[in-house]
This record gives sequence, C-alpha cells and structure tokens, in this order.
Amino acid sequence: MNIKQTLSVARKLDLYGNLLTDKQRLVLNGYINYNGSISEIAENQGISRQAVLDLINRSMQKLDYFEKKLEICKKLDKIYAKLSQLTMQGGLTKEQEMDIIKIVKIMEE
Repeated sequence: MNIKQTLSVARKLDLYGNLLTDKQRLVLNGYINYNGSISEIAENQGISRQAVLDLINRSMQKLDYFEKKLEICKKLDKIYAKLSQLTMQGGLTKEQEMDIIKIVKIMEE
C-alpha cells in the first residue's frame, strides 16, 4: 500500500471508524495508524496472520462502502478546495477563514 492509499484509509477510518466492529477498528488502526506488521497485530490479538489480513481487507471494503454511500470525504475535499480558492482570491478575511476551518473540523469529528 502506498502513502496516498494509506492516508486515504486513515482518513476514512477517522470518519467512519465507529461504524466498524471493535475488532475491525482495533486491527485496522494498528495496521494503518501505528504501522504494525501483520505478525505483530496477530500476536497482540491472539489470532492468526490470515485472520488479521481478512479483518484488514474486510474493514477497508466497509470503509470504501461507507464513503461510496455517504461521500463525506468527497464533500470535505470540495469544501477545502473552495476555501483555498476563496483565500487565494482574497475573498475572505483571516477571521472568516479561521471560522470556516473551525466549522470543517467540527464536521470531521
């Protein structure tokens, strides 16, 4: 998995992680956010390496499904792009820009 894919999964995990089972979230978080190896995660969880791989693959499929249906990442990207465009055009004061960033961060929570 390259860095772009890893960042994409990490973002989806942040947004949709609570929709996964505890085990799925724990294993995927260890793999993505803590760069744990399959062997390390398997040992820590007391499961086989194959079970870890299955959990990771199933979890990533679920995250992709949630994004396909809800499109939160896509919508946030549009908001950030528009914010960047407005800022570059001088259409926002620094205070307005900070207010929008605060709103977007709240939406991401």
